[in-house]
Amino acid sequence: MLRRIVMLIVGMVVAVIIANAQVVCTPDKTSVSSKSGDIFVFTITSPKPQDISIKVYDSNGRYVRTLLEKCTTETQFKVPWNLMDADRKPVPSGKYAIKIRSGLNLVLDTSFGKNGVVGGDDTFISPRNIRVDKKGNIYVLDYGAGIIFKFNPDGSPANDIAGKNKIVGAASPYWVNIAVDDDGRIYASIGHSVVVYDPKSGEGIYDIGGFFGNDVNWETIGLHEIKDSGEKI
Repeated sequence: MLRRIVMLIVGMVVAVIIANAQVVCTPDKTSVSSKSGDIFVFTITSPKPQDISIKVYDSNGRYVRTLLEKCTTETQFKVPWNLMDADRKPVPSGKYAIKIRSGLNLVLDTSFGKNGVVGGDDTFISPRNIRVDKKGNIYVLDYGAGIIFKFNPDGSPANDIAGKNKIVGAASPYWVNIAVDDDGRIYASIGHSVVVYDPKSGEGIYDIGGFFGNDVNWETIGLHEIKDSGEKI
């Protein structure tokens, strides 16, 4: 297992490259400004297709983001970094280390769901969000299918939502984000509101926000805020 480090500094400064004969990482530029909207693009050169992991760490050794972690099928390829961390937030100016590891012997875990994938045709269409509740249950929003899946901590279907492990939206695509509270209620954002679903029946309990008449407290809260703002209603 090899580990190579490429030191970078974000904010109009020079990048220092540390490479070796086995895995070489070369950025497309020697300086970048965090205010310019520019990014780093790394060219990775490997003597053979192999498992490679590329991760970003800050100057204190704290993990920032994973740029790549898979078995490559090419000996040369490009990996971009848009100066965002794992939460899609811009990183501050400073020194960063790109750590490269190879020979990881990565394998595909097919124990989750069915052969590692789930969905209407046994595949995800476009999974967008993953949430875990306090019991370790896993919720996956498949945006393309318009389905919220629920799994047990071991990856098996949690068929406790009216005998199923999913809530199917009325249209696809439907929700854009999900969350789960301590009581298992599922919150799914749609349009200008959030729909709250019962964890046992899968039925919508109520809406939060939005422009619809059945939203929680819309008569008292919504109109009061508009009046206070000085706008005519």
